[in-house]
Amino acid sequence: MRKFKKVVNLTPHSITIVNNGRSWTVEPSGVVLRAVEFDGEPFKVIVEELGLETVGVVRRYGAPQEGMVVVNGDKSVHGRVDCYYGEPDTLYIVSLPLMQVLAASGVFVLNFAAPDTGKGAIRNEQGQIVAVKSLVFFNGKVE
Repeated sequence: MRKFKKVVNLTPHSITIVNNGRSWTVEPSGVVLRAVEFDGEPFKVIVEELGLETVGVVRRYGAPQEGMVVVNGDKSVHGRVDCYYGEPDTLYIVSLPLMQVLAASGVFVLNFAAPDTGKGAIRNEQGQIVAVKSLVFFNGKVE
């Protein structure tokens, strides 16, 4: 189990969490952390079985936003870094792409979570997400 004293939303959107018949909305804090994306060189994809040739597919790369600082890093034997952002007793809601970029680099921010926008998300008639039922954590260290 993890316990946090407060929650800060570092996305540009209100996040509504529905759980056990209750709902909570966490408004944006005004500070947004993002994964900075940039494109690599285009390349060609050929799927022979389908007779498909796609041109102009672009590799997408990501990096943490410049100036993002994590603290209390603890490197494990596998080169993985477990660390905290800001205040360790605060849960920071961030975007899933940011967490993916950090995880791909071996950095797991223990107080980051992203809205679970998968098939369990609550959607309106237009298919837009209006609430989530849970948050996603990208680390295995549970205290």
